[in-house]
Parts: sequence; structure tokens; C-alpha cells
Amino acid sequence: MLDAVLEVAAAHRLLKVGGRQRTDSTHVLAATRAINQIECAHETLRHALEVLALAAPTWLLTHALPHWATAYGRRAFDERLPRSAAKRAQWAQQIGEDGHHLLSALDAAATPDWLRQLPATVMLRRVWIQQFHLCDDHVQWRSEREGVPPPARFISSPYDADAHYACKRSTTWIGYKVHLSETYDEGLPRTLTEVQTTAGPVADGDVTTPIHHALRDKGLLPAQPSSTPATSLPVSWWRRSATSESTWSGLPAPTSVDNRKRARASPWTLSRSTGMRSGSPVRWASKAQAEARRWTTVARRSSR
Repeated sequence: MLDAVLEVAAAHRLLKVGGRQRTDSTHVLAATRAINQIECAHETLRHALEVLALAAPTWLLTHALPHWATAYGRRAFDERLPRSAAKRAQWAQQIGEDGHHLLSALDAAATPDWLRQLPATVMLRRVWIQQFHLCDDHVQWRSEREGVPPPARFISSPYDADAHYACKRSTTWIGYKVHLSETYDEGLPRTLTEVQTTAGPVADGDVTTPIHHALRDKGLLPAQPSSTPATSLPVSWWRRSATSESTWSGLPAPTSVDNRKRARASPWTLSRSTGMRSGSPVRWASKAQAEARRWTTVARRSSR
């Protein structure tokens, strides 16, 4: 649709070849409710149970624990959770053990393989790896010491695994980010030339090159692009661009500090439920792989 609009604008000389353009971004909220870590674990397990109740009711009745109908019959809301820290920790422990029990049943040899492939059960396993860990074959809530995934990889909702926590200046949200490029030549209307949507934690400067390539393919590269403070690039990048045919030349130097470090900071430092900080992405990746193998091994051992 945008390409068709640009063709009409070019035909009516509303677009100036080699004109001026600028890019900025804004937030896109995910169509999910913002929830804390305990709510996320609770809702993930509840959703998996509901899907299994529809997909395999006989199997679920065979493996369900008596208290599940009462504990996970309603959606998780923070006001329904225990108020004291000790009781919240106890409830989180119970959720972890219930989820591990269900995962063990799913990993049993007698369980049909298609049940393990359901999106809701796959999501349950992913969330349990990020929220809990096994210590001497016992389920425990994951703390910073065991490695909490960074916001760019943290699943914030069982209904949208790609929606992540993001921060831009004073605005925080869970969802995505849309990057908009527009012309601003004197005497001509401002026209959007490129729109790209990314994950929320993606830094604005990281999208400049893909936007440049898209504009080049459309024949709309500006002669003198400008960058808002949010999309400013490192000095080394714009200096190299003067000798590169694949990048813009003359891009202004950065006009603000790099906010990417702040964007990577964990949102749960202010959370009432945990107060965790995110761990190193590299450290988390290696730990997550090892944790996944442990979950599978223990689950199979439990099902024997």
C-alpha cells in the first residue's frame, strides 16, 4: 500500500529525488496485558491447562492434580496474589512444582507426541526454563544468581512471545517499535517513505542500515539525510560512510547519548514480585541450553 502511494506521489511530483528525509521511532503496544513474573508463570500454566482440557481431556484428567481446578481456574491478576513477600514466594514455588509435574507428564513415553508440540505446551516449557531452575532435582524460582534473561529475550506474555519490554527515554512499554521515515522538503508535503517494525528493545540506530537499503531499492535515497536524537549513529559509522557506496554520506554526528544500555536494563528492578535484574545475554544463552537439557532429563526420569 505504501509503495502504491509513493508511486502516485512521484507521478504528481510530490516527492523530490535526492531531497531531505529523517527517521524516528515510536512504541507499539502488544495486544496483551502487562503482567509481572509470577502472573506470567501462573497465566502460562493456566493457558496450557485450558488448551489441554480441550485437546485431550481424558489425558489431562489422568494427570491433573486435585487442586489445579481451583488454583488455575481464573486468570492471574496481581490483586489476587498473596500480599506478603513470603506468601508470594510460596505461591511461586507451588506454580513451579505444578508446571514441572505437567511437563513431566508430557515427556512421558506414553504421552502422544502431538501434545508436546502444542503451542501452549511449548510455551510452558520456554517460560519454565526462564522462570525456574532445577537444584538437586527440586524446582526453584530463578534469581539473578542463576541467570535471568535480558528483556530482549524475556517472554513477557504466554500469548505473544515476540512482545518484549522496551524503554525509550522516559517511556517504557511491552511490545514492538515502529520506525518511520519521512520527507521534509520546503514547499512539498511531508510524505512517509519507509515503515519498519522491530522488536521493542531494538535500538533505533540498528535500523538505520535496513532503512537505507529499503530506500535505495525504491530509488528514494536522500542527498542529505538527517537523524533524530533517537536514531543517531556512532561517530565511527558516519565517518566510514563517506567512503562507502552502500551507506549515506554526510550523516550528522550523534546529538544525544546512547540509550541502548538503559533499554537493556531489566524492568523488574522495580517489580513488587521479585526485584530481579537481568543477567548477561551470553551467560543466559549458555545457561538456558544447559537448563533445557536438565529439564528434559529430569522429566523423563520422573515419568518412569
